[in-house]
Amino acid sequence: MRGAVHHFARHVAIPRP
Repeated sequence: MRGAVHHFARHVAIPRP
């Protein structure tokens, strides 16, 4: 569940500044 946080935050932080 540790890698999921980085993967999820990356997909949601791409379209955001």
